[in-house]
Amino acid sequence: MPSAQYNTRVLSTPQIIVNGQVWPIIPNSLVVRIPGDAKVRAVSAGGGATDTVYGVDATNLLAHVKFEVANTAQNYDRVRKVKSDMIDGITATVQIADPDEPLAFQLMVFSRDTEASWKADGMIPIEFEGSWVR
Repeated sequence: MPSAQYNTRVLSTPQIIVNGQVWPIIPNSLVVRIPGDAKVRAVSAGGGATDTVYGVDATNLLAHVKFEVANTAQNYDRVRKVKSDMIDGITATVQIADPDEPLAFQLMVFSRDTEASWKADGMIPIEFEGSWVR
């Protein structure tokens, strides 16, 4: 049963858990792509009659999760560990722990180059792609 705030509370303060560890993120940096796009086409039956057909585009069924973390020594080591595991064929599990909209993702891997900025407000942008657990 959804909470009383289900209709009015904006999803804005998620907890991110990667492989069982909470990763504190930069506020307002989480973006999730919900997979499942379709290709829509018009078809003709002749005489000016048309209809619409669609099919799920399997190439778009990948889940995409991106967020930023501060470039602390701990976060840098966490990212390097996940990258190292990925190179060895070990995927990550990513959870978004929100009371109104919990999400889980599995078989996640980094899908972009990951750069860490060495500066006072340095960040590490993180992008995962993999499977959305429905």
